Amino acid sequence: MDDLEDSETPRLEALRRQYEEAAGEGDADAEFALGVLFSQWMDPPDVYLACGWYERAAEAGHVEAMLELGWIHEELTTPRDLDEACQWYERAAEAGNIEAMLRLAYLYQEVVSPADLDATQQWWERAADAGHSDAMHNLGVLHHAIMDPPDDEAARRWWAKAAEAGESRAMNSLGLLYSRWTDPPDLDTARLWYERAAEAGNYNAMNNLGWLHHKQMDPPDLDTARRWYERAADGGHRRAKINLVSWRADAAHMRQHQGPE
Repeated sequence: MDDLEDSETPRLEALRRQYEEAAGEGDADAEFALGVLFSQWMDPPDVYLACGWYERAAEAGHVEAMLELGWIHEELTTPRDLDEACQWYERAAEAGNIEAMLRLAYLYQEVVSPADLDATQQWWERAADAGHSDAMHNLGVLHHAIMDPPDDEAARRWWAKAAEAGESRAMNSLGLLYSRWTDPPDLDTARLWYERAAEAGNYNAMNNLGWLHHKQMDPPDLDTARRWYERAADGGHRRAKINLVSWRADAAHMRQHQGPE
């Protein structure tokens, strides 16, 4: 380890001189690179120097530097400075950086006390409008499970947008919406969404398809239920493994009451 550190020091010093020369001529990329060098490559890191260079780059319009400053104030300073973090994330987000929008949505929901769900919704919508399918899915969750009162129609719209963008979790959420959170349930529509999610590799949807055929369909389709449970279980889905135990008991009970053919 010492040999590695000894060999790295001259290289880092050479990079530092190279970047400082370019930064002295107003090169924002070099200023950003110096921030990275001091915050990520140096051992130990020098967050104070890193912030200085990131700020110079950010003031020159370098969006990634704004994002890094948000992260430093959120996670690396002691104590963390959430107000400063949000200010830098907002500058990056206003410049179109989707990652900054997502960080803001997360902070306003999970970290800031009390939570600011209006701000969370605003930033997820900004990211969703920029085409980010994860933000679309999260908006569905926000409207269904977090807002008071919930708005399942808004949740459905956002999950549908995310699903059409290929987000399998949203497809699974639509299956849940139609099979468990709609009165009366629409099991045919739920099955279609579960199947789309399952074919995209979503193990939760495979397990939910098993449950739909096992416990919700009338009459149950135990063979189809078993196939979906097994696909989910083969992928390591814990609940599917438990459901297979229940399925075996129900299948044995059904055979017992059917009697010999």
